[in-house]
Amino acid sequence: MPSLYQIHTKLQTPYGSGVVTDVGAQTPNGEAVAPARVKLVDWRLADGNSPTLYTHDCDLKEFIPPITVNCDVMTPYGRGRVLEVSDGRGQTKVVLTEWRLAYGSRVNCFVDKSDLTYLPKKKFNETNSLEKIEAANEKREMAKRALANNDLAAADSLYTQASFFLQNTDNSELTDNHDRAAMIESMIACKNNNAMTSLKLKRYKEAVQHATEALMLLDAVYKQRGLKIHKYLNRMGLSDTKLFNEWRAKSISYSSKANAMLGEYALALDLAKRGIMLTAGVESLAVIDKNFKKLMVDCKQRIERAQKKEKKAAKAMFGGSPKKNKKNGGDGGKKEMGGVVASKDGEKAGKAGKGALDDLLAKAEMAAAQPQPKVLVNPPPLPEEEDDKEQSGGGNDTGEEAEEEEGLWEQHQEAIILAGITAVAVGAVYMFTNRRR
Repeated sequence: MPSLYQIHTKLQTPYGSGVVTDVGAQTPNGEAVAPARVKLVDWRLADGNSPTLYTHDCDLKEFIPPITVNCDVMTPYGRGRVLEVSDGRGQTKVVLTEWRLAYGSRVNCFVDKSDLTYLPKKKFNETNSLEKIEAANEKREMAKRALANNDLAAADSLYTQASFFLQNTDNSELTDNHDRAAMIESMIACKNNNAMTSLKLKRYKEAVQHATEALMLLDAVYKQRGLKIHKYLNRMGLSDTKLFNEWRAKSISYSSKANAMLGEYALALDLAKRGIMLTAGVESLAVIDKNFKKLMVDCKQRIERAQKKEKKAAKAMFGGSPKKNKKNGGDGGKKEMGGVVASKDGEKAGKAGKGALDDLLAKAEMAAAQPQPKVLVNPPPLPEEEDDKEQSGGGNDTGEEAEEEEGLWEQHQEAIILAGITAVAVGAVYMFTNRRR
Protein backbone atom coordinates (compact mmCIF):
# COMPACT_ATOMS: atom_id res chain seq x y z
CA MET A 1 0.00 0.00 0.00
CA PRO A 2 1.30 3.45 -0.77
CA SER A 3 2.47 5.58 2.14
CA LEU A 4 1.01 8.89 3.15
CA TYR A 5 4.37 10.70 3.19
CA GLN A 6 8.04 9.99 2.68
CA ILE A 7 10.13 9.35 5.78
CA HIS A 8 11.94 12.40 7.22
CA THR A 9 9.83 14.76 5.14
CA LYS A 10 9.35 18.12 6.80
CA LEU A 11 5.66 19.11 6.87
CA GLN A 12 3.70 22.19 7.78
CA THR A 13 0.93 21.19 10.23
CA PRO A 14 -1.72 23.25 12.07
CA TYR A 15 0.53 22.92 15.13
CA GLY A 16 3.76 24.02 13.50
CA SER A 17 6.37 22.28 11.40
CA GLY A 18 7.17 18.64 11.96
CA VAL A 19 9.21 15.72 10.63
CA VAL A 20 7.66 12.44 9.48
CA THR A 21 8.81 9.51 11.64
CA ASP A 22 6.24 6.94 10.41
CA VAL A 23 4.98 7.10 6.82
CA GLY A 24 1.52 5.63 7.47
CA ALA A 25 -0.49 3.92 4.72
CA GLN A 26 -3.30 4.69 2.29
CA THR A 27 -5.36 2.87 -0.29
CA PRO A 28 -4.89 3.44 -4.03
CA ASN A 29 -7.98 5.61 -3.84
CA GLY A 30 -6.24 7.94 -1.36
CA GLU A 31 -8.07 6.79 1.79
CA ALA A 32 -5.82 6.70 4.85
CA VAL A 33 -5.81 3.31 6.58
CA ALA A 34 -2.87 3.90 8.95
CA PRO A 35 -1.98 7.25 10.46
CA ALA A 36 1.33 8.91 9.84
CA ARG A 37 3.36 10.00 12.83
CA VAL A 38 4.86 13.46 12.74
CA LYS A 39 7.32 14.77 15.32
CA LEU A 40 6.54 18.42 16.04
CA VAL A 41 9.83 20.28 16.26
CA ASP A 42 8.68 23.81 17.07
CA TRP A 43 7.79 23.16 20.70
CA ARG A 44 8.68 20.92 23.66
CA LEU A 45 6.85 19.04 26.43
CA ALA A 46 7.71 19.30 30.11
CA ASP A 47 10.18 16.42 29.83
CA GLY A 48 12.02 18.20 27.00
CA ASN A 49 10.82 15.89 24.23
CA SER A 50 8.87 16.95 21.17
CA PRO A 51 5.23 15.79 20.97
CA THR A 52 4.11 13.36 18.27
CA LEU A 53 1.16 14.07 15.99
CA TYR A 54 -0.88 11.14 14.60
CA THR A 55 -2.66 12.21 11.43
CA HIS A 56 -4.69 10.65 8.62
CA ASP A 57 -4.53 13.88 6.66
CA CYS A 58 -2.66 13.25 3.44
CA ASP A 59 -2.99 16.84 2.24
CA LEU A 60 -0.44 18.42 4.58
CA LYS A 61 1.95 20.62 2.67
CA GLU A 62 5.65 20.04 2.75
CA PHE A 63 7.44 22.68 4.79
CA ILE A 64 9.61 24.89 2.60
CA PRO A 65 12.14 27.13 4.39
CA PRO A 66 12.24 30.76 3.29
CA ILE A 67 14.76 31.68 0.63
CA THR A 68 17.64 33.54 2.24
CA VAL A 69 21.22 34.48 1.40
CA ASN A 70 23.55 31.48 0.79
CA CYS A 71 20.72 28.97 0.47
CA ASP A 72 20.67 26.65 -2.55
CA VAL A 73 17.94 27.12 -5.12
CA MET A 74 16.92 25.73 -8.47
CA THR A 75 16.59 28.34 -11.22
CA PRO A 76 15.41 28.00 -14.83
CA TYR A 77 19.13 27.90 -15.73
CA GLY A 78 20.27 25.30 -13.23
CA ARG A 79 21.29 25.01 -9.61
CA GLY A 80 22.60 28.11 -7.91
CA ARG A 81 23.19 29.91 -4.65
CA VAL A 82 21.44 33.08 -3.51
CA LEU A 83 23.72 36.11 -3.26
CA GLU A 84 21.11 38.78 -2.59
CA VAL A 85 17.49 38.45 -1.52
CA SER A 86 14.88 39.92 -3.85
CA ASP A 87 14.49 43.66 -3.75
CA GLY A 88 11.29 45.66 -4.11
CA ARG A 89 11.00 44.63 -7.75
CA GLY A 90 10.96 40.93 -6.77
CA GLN A 91 14.36 40.10 -8.28
CA THR A 92 16.78 37.73 -6.50
CA LYS A 93 20.47 37.62 -7.41
CA VAL A 94 21.73 34.06 -7.85
CA VAL A 95 25.14 32.74 -8.85
CA LEU A 96 25.01 29.53 -10.88
CA THR A 97 27.12 26.71 -9.50
CA GLU A 98 26.81 23.98 -12.13
CA TRP A 99 28.51 25.70 -15.06
CA ARG A 100 30.83 28.60 -15.87
CA LEU A 101 32.08 30.71 -18.73
CA ALA A 102 35.61 30.73 -20.19
CA TYR A 103 38.54 31.03 -17.75
CA GLY A 104 36.29 30.02 -14.88
CA SER A 105 34.13 33.13 -14.94
CA ARG A 106 30.98 32.76 -12.83
CA VAL A 107 27.48 33.49 -14.11
CA ASN A 108 25.17 35.72 -12.08
CA CYS A 109 21.49 36.02 -12.90
CA PHE A 110 18.48 37.93 -11.57
CA VAL A 111 15.41 35.72 -11.19
CA ASP A 112 11.89 36.30 -9.91
CA LYS A 113 11.33 34.76 -6.52
CA SER A 114 8.38 32.81 -7.89
CA ASP A 115 10.76 31.04 -10.29
CA LEU A 116 13.04 29.80 -7.52
CA THR A 117 12.71 26.48 -5.72
CA TYR A 118 14.39 25.89 -2.40
CA LEU A 119 16.92 23.02 -2.37
CA PRO A 120 18.56 21.42 0.68
CA LYS A 121 22.33 21.67 0.92
CA LYS A 122 24.26 18.87 -0.70
CA LYS A 123 26.13 16.44 1.49
CA PHE A 124 29.89 16.24 1.05
CA ASN A 125 29.81 13.01 -0.93
CA GLU A 126 27.22 14.55 -3.27
CA THR A 127 29.33 17.53 -4.29
CA ASN A 128 31.40 17.59 -7.47
CA SER A 129 34.99 18.79 -7.76
CA LEU A 130 34.08 22.36 -8.71
CA GLU A 131 31.77 22.64 -5.71
CA LYS A 132 34.52 21.32 -3.43
CA ILE A 133 36.95 23.94 -4.73
CA GLU A 134 34.29 26.60 -4.23
CA ALA A 135 33.60 25.38 -0.68
CA ALA A 136 37.35 25.46 0.05
CA ASN A 137 37.56 29.07 -1.10
CA GLU A 138 34.61 29.96 1.12
CA LYS A 139 36.47 28.44 4.08
CA ARG A 140 39.51 30.52 3.15
CA GLU A 141 37.45 33.71 3.27
CA MET A 142 36.07 32.73 6.66
CA ALA A 143 39.61 32.01 7.88
CA LYS A 144 40.75 35.47 6.77
CA ARG A 145 38.03 37.05 8.88
CA ALA A 146 39.07 34.88 11.83
CA LEU A 147 42.69 36.05 11.43
CA ALA A 148 41.51 39.65 11.34
CA ASN A 149 39.88 39.00 14.72
CA ASN A 150 43.11 37.34 15.97
CA ASP A 151 41.32 33.99 16.37
CA LEU A 152 44.22 31.70 15.41
CA ALA A 153 42.55 28.45 16.45
CA ALA A 154 39.45 29.12 14.33
CA ALA A 155 41.56 30.20 11.35
CA ASP A 156 43.72 27.08 11.61
CA SER A 157 40.62 24.87 11.73
CA LEU A 158 39.07 26.59 8.70
CA TYR A 159 42.25 26.28 6.64
CA THR A 160 42.40 22.59 7.58
CA GLN A 161 38.81 22.10 6.40
CA ALA A 162 39.60 23.86 3.13
CA SER A 163 42.61 21.59 2.59
CA PHE A 164 40.40 18.57 3.26
CA PHE A 165 37.96 19.63 0.53
CA LEU A 166 40.78 20.11 -1.96
CA GLN A 167 42.54 16.85 -1.13
CA ASN A 168 39.31 14.95 -1.83
CA THR A 169 38.81 16.55 -5.23
CA ASP A 170 38.62 14.16 -8.17
CA ASN A 171 41.05 15.52 -10.76
CA SER A 172 39.36 13.51 -13.51
CA GLU A 173 36.30 15.75 -13.11
CA LEU A 174 38.39 18.85 -13.78
CA THR A 175 38.33 19.06 -17.56
CA ASP A 176 39.49 22.66 -17.69
CA ASN A 177 43.08 23.69 -16.98
CA HIS A 178 41.82 26.85 -15.32
CA ASP A 179 40.00 24.74 -12.73
CA ARG A 180 43.15 22.69 -12.14
CA ALA A 181 45.17 25.87 -11.69
CA ALA A 182 42.54 27.23 -9.28
CA MET A 183 42.76 24.05 -7.20
CA ILE A 184 46.58 24.25 -7.04
CA GLU A 185 46.50 27.93 -6.07
CA SER A 186 43.98 27.26 -3.31
CA MET A 187 45.92 24.25 -2.01
CA ILE A 188 49.23 26.17 -1.81
CA ALA A 189 47.58 29.11 -0.06
CA CYS A 190 45.83 26.85 2.47
CA LYS A 191 49.01 24.89 3.26
CA ASN A 192 51.11 28.02 3.73
CA ASN A 193 48.46 29.62 5.95
CA ASN A 194 48.12 26.38 7.91
CA ALA A 195 51.89 26.45 8.49
CA MET A 196 51.69 30.06 9.67
CA THR A 197 48.85 29.44 12.15
CA SER A 198 50.45 26.21 13.43
CA LEU A 199 53.72 28.06 14.04
CA LYS A 200 51.96 30.78 16.03
CA LEU A 201 50.06 28.12 17.99
CA LYS A 202 53.44 26.44 18.79
CA ARG A 203 52.53 23.26 16.94
CA TYR A 204 55.93 23.10 15.31
CA LYS A 205 55.81 19.60 13.81
CA GLU A 206 52.52 20.41 12.07
CA ALA A 207 53.99 23.68 10.83
CA VAL A 208 56.94 21.82 9.28
CA GLN A 209 54.58 19.34 7.61
CA HIS A 210 52.29 22.01 6.11
CA ALA A 211 55.19 24.17 4.91
CA THR A 212 56.93 21.17 3.35
CA GLU A 213 53.78 20.20 1.44
CA ALA A 214 53.33 23.75 0.15
CA LEU A 215 56.97 23.86 -0.94
CA MET A 216 56.62 20.54 -2.76
CA LEU A 217 53.66 21.90 -4.75
CA LEU A 218 55.53 25.10 -5.61
CA ASP A 219 58.62 23.16 -6.69
CA ALA A 220 56.43 20.97 -8.91
CA VAL A 221 54.92 24.05 -10.57
CA TYR A 222 58.40 25.54 -10.99
CA LYS A 223 59.57 22.43 -12.85
CA GLN A 224 56.59 22.80 -15.22
CA ARG A 225 56.94 26.54 -15.77
CA GLY A 226 55.98 27.57 -19.26
CA LEU A 227 53.33 24.86 -19.52
CA LYS A 228 49.54 25.29 -19.41
CA ILE A 229 49.02 25.23 -15.63
CA HIS A 230 51.77 27.80 -15.14
CA LYS A 231 50.23 30.05 -17.80
CA TYR A 232 46.78 29.82 -16.21
CA LEU A 233 48.25 30.72 -12.83
CA ASN A 234 49.79 33.81 -14.42
CA ARG A 235 46.40 34.68 -15.95
CA MET A 236 44.88 34.46 -12.48
CA GLY A 237 47.18 37.32 -11.44
CA LEU A 238 49.94 35.22 -9.87
CA SER A 239 53.27 36.47 -11.21
CA ASP A 240 56.42 34.36 -11.17
CA THR A 241 57.86 36.59 -8.45
CA LYS A 242 54.87 35.89 -6.24
CA LEU A 243 54.80 32.16 -6.99
CA PHE A 244 58.46 31.23 -7.02
CA ASN A 245 59.95 33.88 -4.76
CA GLU A 246 57.40 35.15 -2.27
CA TRP A 247 55.36 32.00 -1.71
CA ARG A 248 58.37 29.70 -1.68
CA ALA A 249 60.22 32.07 0.66
CA LYS A 250 57.24 32.01 3.03
CA SER A 251 57.13 28.20 2.98
CA ILE A 252 60.85 28.02 3.73
CA SER A 253 60.54 30.70 6.42
CA TYR A 254 57.81 28.81 8.30
CA SER A 255 59.69 25.52 8.01
CA SER A 256 63.05 26.96 9.11
CA LYS A 257 61.55 28.74 12.13
CA ALA A 258 59.66 25.62 13.21
CA ASN A 259 62.77 23.45 12.82
CA ALA A 260 64.78 25.92 14.90
CA MET A 261 62.16 25.73 17.65
CA LEU A 262 62.44 21.94 17.51
CA GLY A 263 66.22 22.16 18.00
CA GLU A 264 67.08 21.20 14.41
CA TYR A 265 69.48 24.12 13.98
CA ALA A 266 71.54 22.60 11.14
CA LEU A 267 68.41 21.96 9.07
CA ALA A 268 67.02 25.40 9.89
CA LEU A 269 70.33 26.95 8.79
CA ASP A 270 70.26 25.11 5.46
CA LEU A 271 66.67 26.23 4.83
CA ALA A 272 67.52 29.83 5.70
CA LYS A 273 70.41 29.77 3.21
CA ARG A 274 68.02 28.54 0.53
CA GLY A 275 65.51 31.22 1.46
CA ILE A 276 68.06 34.02 1.11
CA MET A 277 68.71 32.91 -2.46
CA LEU A 278 65.01 33.62 -3.18
CA THR A 279 64.74 36.94 -1.35
CA ALA A 280 68.07 38.53 -2.32
CA GLY A 281 67.51 41.60 -4.48
CA VAL A 282 63.69 41.47 -4.24
CA GLU A 283 62.61 44.73 -2.63
CA SER A 284 59.15 43.47 -1.67
CA LEU A 285 60.74 40.61 0.30
CA ALA A 286 63.18 42.74 2.32
CA VAL A 287 61.49 41.87 5.62
CA ILE A 288 61.64 38.13 4.95
CA ASP A 289 65.27 38.48 3.83
CA LYS A 290 66.15 40.25 7.08
CA ASN A 291 64.45 37.51 9.11
CA PHE A 292 66.42 34.85 7.22
CA LYS A 293 69.73 36.58 8.04
CA LYS A 294 68.79 36.94 11.68
CA LEU A 295 67.82 33.27 11.85
CA MET A 296 71.12 32.24 10.24
CA VAL A 297 73.16 34.14 12.83
CA ASP A 298 71.16 32.63 15.67
CA CYS A 299 71.47 29.07 14.30
CA LYS A 300 75.24 29.44 13.76
CA GLN A 301 75.74 30.63 17.33
CA ARG A 302 73.69 27.77 18.73
CA ILE A 303 75.56 25.21 16.61
CA GLU A 304 78.95 26.62 17.75
CA ARG A 305 77.90 26.52 21.40
CA ALA A 306 76.75 22.93 21.01
CA GLN A 307 80.05 21.95 19.37
CA LYS A 308 82.09 23.60 22.13
CA LYS A 309 80.02 21.82 24.73
CA GLU A 310 80.59 18.47 23.01
CA LYS A 311 84.36 19.07 22.79
CA LYS A 312 84.50 20.02 26.46
CA ALA A 313 82.59 16.88 27.42
CA ALA A 314 84.85 14.71 25.26
CA LYS A 315 88.00 16.30 26.74
CA ALA A 316 86.71 15.74 30.26
CA MET A 317 86.00 12.10 29.45
CA PHE A 318 89.18 11.15 27.54
CA GLY A 319 91.74 13.92 28.15
CA GLY A 320 93.08 12.84 31.61
CA SER A 321 94.28 15.12 34.45
CA PRO A 322 95.90 18.48 33.63
CA LYS A 323 99.18 17.60 35.46
CA LYS A 324 99.54 14.35 33.54
CA ASN A 325 99.05 16.26 30.27
CA LYS A 326 101.62 18.85 31.32
CA LYS A 327 104.11 16.19 32.34
CA ASN A 328 103.61 14.04 29.23
CA GLY A 329 103.91 16.76 26.61
CA GLY A 330 102.57 20.08 27.75
CA ASP A 331 105.82 21.89 28.69
CA GLY A 332 109.58 21.62 28.38
CA GLY A 333 109.55 20.08 24.91
CA LYS A 334 109.04 16.55 26.31
CA LYS A 335 107.33 13.89 24.19
CA GLU A 336 105.80 10.62 25.28
CA MET A 337 106.75 7.82 22.89
CA GLY A 338 105.87 4.23 23.76
CA GLY A 339 105.62 5.05 27.45
CA VAL A 340 109.26 6.28 27.73
CA VAL A 341 109.96 9.93 28.47
CA ALA A 342 112.80 11.35 26.40
CA SER A 343 114.43 14.69 27.22
CA LYS A 344 117.71 16.50 27.00
CA ASP A 345 118.20 15.96 30.74
CA GLY A 346 117.84 12.23 30.22
CA GLU A 347 120.46 12.22 27.48
CA LYS A 348 122.93 14.11 29.72
CA ALA A 349 122.24 11.74 32.61
CA GLY A 350 122.92 8.77 30.30
CA LYS A 351 126.31 10.13 29.22
CA ALA A 352 127.26 10.89 32.83
CA GLY A 353 126.30 7.38 33.87
CA LYS A 354 128.51 5.76 31.20
CA GLY A 355 131.51 7.89 32.27
CA ALA A 356 130.96 6.95 35.90
CA LEU A 357 130.91 3.25 34.94
CA ASP A 358 134.32 3.48 33.24
CA ASP A 359 135.82 5.25 36.27
CA LEU A 360 134.41 2.68 38.66
CA LEU A 361 135.77 -0.26 36.63
CA ALA A 362 139.26 1.29 36.60
CA LYS A 363 139.19 1.88 40.35
CA ALA A 364 137.96 -1.67 40.91
CA GLU A 365 140.97 -3.11 39.04
CA MET A 366 143.35 -1.00 41.08
CA ALA A 367 141.69 -2.07 44.31
CA ALA A 368 141.94 -5.73 43.33
CA ALA A 369 145.73 -5.46 42.93
CA GLN A 370 146.12 -4.23 46.54
CA PRO A 371 145.77 -6.46 49.66
CA GLN A 372 142.15 -6.83 50.76
CA PRO A 373 140.89 -6.66 54.35
CA LYS A 374 139.52 -9.75 55.97
CA VAL A 375 135.84 -10.36 55.61
CA LEU A 376 133.93 -11.00 58.84
CA VAL A 377 132.07 -14.29 58.88
CA ASN A 378 129.28 -12.97 61.11
CA PRO A 379 128.80 -9.27 60.37
CA PRO A 380 126.95 -7.14 62.97
CA PRO A 381 123.18 -6.83 62.47
CA LEU A 382 121.83 -3.87 60.58
CA PRO A 383 119.81 -1.27 62.48
CA GLU A 384 116.07 -1.92 62.52
CA GLU A 385 113.98 -0.03 59.97
CA GLU A 386 111.83 2.78 61.21
CA ASP A 387 108.06 2.57 61.25
CA ASP A 388 106.40 2.89 57.83
CA LYS A 389 104.47 5.88 58.97
CA GLU A 390 107.60 7.71 60.06
CA GLN A 391 109.34 6.90 56.78
CA SER A 392 106.36 8.17 54.82
CA GLY A 393 106.23 11.40 56.77
CA GLY A 394 103.40 10.33 59.06
CA GLY A 395 101.22 9.09 56.20
CA ASN A 396 100.26 12.61 55.08
CA ASP A 397 101.68 12.50 51.51
CA THR A 398 99.42 14.10 48.96
CA GLY A 399 98.80 12.98 45.42
CA GLU A 400 100.88 15.89 44.15
CA GLU A 401 103.99 14.72 46.07
CA ALA A 402 103.52 11.21 44.75
CA GLU A 403 103.39 12.53 41.22
CA GLU A 404 106.60 14.52 41.79
CA GLU A 405 108.43 11.40 42.99
CA GLU A 406 107.18 9.52 39.99
CA GLY A 407 108.33 12.36 37.79
CA LEU A 408 111.93 12.14 39.17
CA TRP A 409 112.06 8.46 38.28
CA GLU A 410 110.78 9.07 34.78
CA GLN A 411 113.13 12.02 34.19
CA HIS A 412 116.32 10.19 35.40
CA GLN A 413 115.30 6.65 34.63
CA GLU A 414 118.26 5.92 32.31
CA ALA A 415 120.84 7.39 34.70
CA ILE A 416 119.51 5.38 37.63
CA ILE A 417 119.57 2.18 35.58
CA LEU A 418 123.19 2.81 34.53
CA ALA A 419 124.16 3.49 38.13
CA GLY A 420 122.62 0.17 39.10
CA ILE A 421 124.57 -1.62 36.36
CA THR A 422 127.78 0.02 37.67
CA ALA A 423 127.14 -1.25 41.16
CA VAL A 424 126.58 -4.78 39.86
CA ALA A 425 129.81 -4.61 37.84
CA VAL A 426 131.82 -3.48 40.88
CA GLY A 427 130.38 -6.31 42.93
CA ALA A 428 131.27 -8.83 40.21
CA VAL A 429 134.90 -7.61 40.07
CA TYR A 430 135.16 -7.79 43.84
CA MET A 431 133.91 -11.38 43.95
CA PHE A 432 136.21 -12.39 41.08
CA THR A 433 139.33 -11.07 42.83
CA ASN A 434 138.42 -12.85 46.09
CA ARG A 435 138.08 -16.16 44.27
CA ARG A 436 141.52 -15.76 42.68
CA ARG A 437 143.06 -15.34 46.10
